[in-house]
Amino acid sequence: MTKTIYIHIGHYKTGTTALQVFMNSNRQALRDLGTLWNKGVDYPEQFCDLAKHSKLAFSIYREAGVSSLMYGFQNDVPAQTRWNNFFDYVRQSKCPSVLISSEEFMRMGANPAATQLLKDIIAPVKNEFTFKIIAYLRRPDAHLRSWYNQLVKLRQPVPDFNSTVCDVMEPIHYDYSLALKPWIEMFGSKSVIVRPYTEALRENHELFRDFLGVLGIPFDGKNAKRWNVPGDRINLRMEDRFLELTRITQNMGMKAGRPKQLQERFAKLLDDHQLENRSSQSFDHVVETSQRAMETLKASQNTAPLAALFADHLPIADAPDRAEMLNLIQLLLQENATLRNRLNKHTQEVNTRLDTIENQLGTKKPDSQ
Repeated sequence: MTKTIYIHIGHYKTGTTALQVFMNSNRQALRDLGTLWNKGVDYPEQFCDLAKHSKLAFSIYREAGVSSLMYGFQNDVPAQTRWNNFFDYVRQSKCPSVLISSEEFMRMGANPAATQLLKDIIAPVKNEFTFKIIAYLRRPDAHLRSWYNQLVKLRQPVPDFNSTVCDVMEPIHYDYSLALKPWIEMFGSKSVIVRPYTEALRENHELFRDFLGVLGIPFDGKNAKRWNVPGDRINLRMEDRFLELTRITQNMGMKAGRPKQLQERFAKLLDDHQLENRSSQSFDHVVETSQRAMETLKASQNTAPLAALFADHLPIADAPDRAEMLNLIQLLLQENATLRNRLNKHTQEVNTRLDTIENQLGTKKPDSQ
C-alpha cells in the first residue's frame, strides 16, 4: 500500500503551535489508531524540535542562502541527507501515513531557490508516496496584524506597521497565491488542502476537530477520551495596546526591565484616562444627532444650501490607532519630563557638593573672577 505523507505548512498565526503541541502530545494515540482501523498517523519524534519539524525546512533555506528569521539554525547536515533520512523513516513506519508540520514551509513561495531545492529532493520519491499538503489561511487583514505582533514579540527590529508590511514582511503574508504556488506546482491543486482559519476554530477544540477531520480521524465519538488536549494559553499574542510601545523601546535598546516598567505606566495611564473620560454616549450617537440636524436644516429655505454643503462632512471619530498613538506620545513626553527633572535635580546636588568640597579645600575662586 502506498504511504501518505502529510505536510502541514502553516500559515503563520493560524493555530500552528497549538496543533503541533496537540500532535506531539498525542503521538502514541495517533499511532494506535493504525492498528484499530488503518487510520493511524505517525508524527515522527526524531525529526521534531519543540513539537515541530522546522529543521527540514531550515536545512533547505540554509542551502538556498536565506539568512532572515532562521532563529540561529546552524546545523550543517545537508538538506538532501536530512530528507532522505525522513523518507527512510516513512518506509519503515508501521502507520499508513506520516505527518510533519512547520509553518516555516510556507516561506517556500518567497524563496525560489529554496523551492527548486525542495523540488529536486522530492522528485525521486514523488511517485513512491502520496503527498498531501495542508494549509490554513486567515483573513489577510487579521493575518498581517497578527504577524506584525509576532515580529515585535520576537524582538525583531521592525519599523511601523505600514513599513513592516511593505518593506520587511515576505510577500507570502499577503499574497496567498504565491504562498501556495510551489506546493500546487509540485503536487497538483487536488493534493493541496486549504482550510479557512476563523475565530470559531479557537473555541471548544474546533481547530483540533477540523485538523483531524482532514486526516480522516474523528475527534469525537469513541476517540473523544483518547486525546490529551493542551491548554488555550499557547503562543499568546502580545497585548495590542502595548505593541508599539514595546517595539519602540526594543528598537532603542533599553536595558532589560525598563520596557516592562514603561508598559506598567502606560497601562495605568490608559486605565486612568478611560475612567476620567468615560462618556454616557457613543460617538455614533454624535454622528446620528448631527445627521438629524442636517435633515432639519434642509427643511428651511434659508439653511438648506448650508445643510447640502455640510451633508457629507459629518463628525468623524478618531480611529483607535490614533488614540493609542496620542496616549503613547503623552506617556513618552511625561517620561522625558520626569527624566529631565531628575537630571536637573542630580546636577544641582552635584554642583552643591562640588561647591562644598572647593570651599573646604580653599580652591574656590571668588565670583568676581
